[in-house]
Amino acid sequence: AGAPINFIPTNVAFAPNGDFFVGDGYGSYHMLKFSAAGQFLQEIAQPGKEDGQLSNPHGQWVDLRGPDPVLVVADRGNRRVQTFTLDGKHLRTVKDDTHLRMPCHFDVRGDLMVCADLDSQVCVLDRNYAVIAQLGDGIASNGAVGSRRKQTRAEFTPGQFICPHDAIFLQNGDI
Repeated sequence: AGAPINFIPTNVAFAPNGDFFVGDGYGSYHMLKFSAAGQFLQEIAQPGKEDGQLSNPHGQWVDLRGPDPVLVVADRGNRRVQTFTLDGKHLRTVKDDTHLRMPCHFDVRGDLMVCADLDSQVCVLDRNYAVIAQLGDGIASNGAVGSRRKQTRAEFTPGQFICPHDAIFLQNGDI
């Protein structure tokens, strides 16, 4: 037998038909698709740095805002967002080093998508996945990503994010 596969999933996204996608964000970096009954269907993406490959796929979301559902993946290790058809065809890579630094997860309300970013911010994206707002950007005040893990709460800057992993829209539209 070969080496054991390190499978440590970070998130799940659900398709309209009940199929679901599991991102192995802390393990082998694969994106897998399963049927609503839990049967393995296919591998959507493998580890790597090229378009359609992933490094630390931390979160995913099935985006229903367009004419066809799209799987949106927070490709955190590669500092980008990627989109795929629900059958696994790579559609697009969104790379914006200024605004998308380490995307973690998504939520949608109307035309807007919120994206928590491990690198001290929460972003709001439009239908084309362009960042239209950065909220609570604490990178300058709170130091480099690795240094934040050693800080105490007293060292955090009020009103600015440290390492957000998730953000959602509330019923009233607040984030």
